[in-house]
Amino acid sequence: LILNESKDAISEERGLDRALRAWFPAVQQRLEAATKSGEVDAACSGSTATLCIHCHMTDTVTAAWVGDSRAVIALPSTPKGVEMTTDHRPDRPEEKARIEKSGGRVGFDGHCSYRVYVKGQS
Repeated sequence: LILNESKDAISEERGLDRALRAWFPAVQQRLEAATKSGEVDAACSGSTATLCIHCHMTDTVTAAWVGDSRAVIALPSTPKGVEMTTDHRPDRPEEKARIEKSGGRVGFDGHCSYRVYVKGQS
C-alpha cells in the first residue's frame, strides 16, 4: 500500500506528514472492506502498527504509530534506547479521553486489559 501508492510523498517532509496521516486510515478502510466481504474477520480483533522512515538527505527519522506498538531508537550517545513514541493504551487517562471524544468507549475486559469499543456495540 505505502510504496505502491505514495513513492513521491516520502521525498518531501510535508508530503510525508500528509502521507502518514492518510496511510493509517487507508489501511483501516481496506481492513473494514475485507471484513465486510468475508475475506477476514476483524470484528473482534485489534491491531497495532509502527512505521519509521529515515530520510538520508536530512538525517531525520519520522515515526507514525497506532496502538501500543512502540518505537525506540538506539543512539551512540546513550547505552539505552530512547523512546520515540508513547503507547496508545486505553488505560492511560489522555488516551481514554481521546477515544471517548471520538465516540468510542473504554471498558475493562474482566481479566487484565482495557478494551476499546464502538458505542452501541458490545
